[in-house]
Amino acid sequence: MKNNSKYVDEIELLYRYFRSNEDNPNEKHYTKVESDNILIDRAAFSSGNPSVNRAKLTRCPKDVKDKPSDGVMGIWTKDVKAIRLPDHPDYTVKVKITPDENNIAHAEIVLLPEQDRMSRSVSRLFRKMLADISVCIIEPNPS
Repeated sequence: MKNNSKYVDEIELLYRYFRSNEDNPNEKHYTKVESDNILIDRAAFSSGNPSVNRAKLTRCPKDVKDKPSDGVMGIWTKDVKAIRLPDHPDYTVKVKITPDENNIAHAEIVLLPEQDRMSRSVSRLFRKMLADISVCIIEPNPS
């Protein structure tokens, strides 16, 4: 059955690459903790609408990397949609289907209602909450 919605179903896995910290020492995209787990930082999400790839339309998670040293995180759509921004009850979060000619799996995580620019504090909070629900699937491999 085809999804005719402009938004991704609630049960889809999403992939997003994140840079190795060595690529930009001034902006850490993750922290490796004592248990060897990797915690994603909000810096791993660009401002604006973060791009993701729909796992069911991607051959392999490593295919979403921009560079070989990048890591890959996974995010469930249901967790994205469950995000509620404290003090901003008017916003809801969805994953919008936005395929392009080079990437049929492309989608964007959007805050609704969409605005031309969100405040810096809302943007930071939004990116932090996305980082908190993300899980490292492929560890970055610095050169």
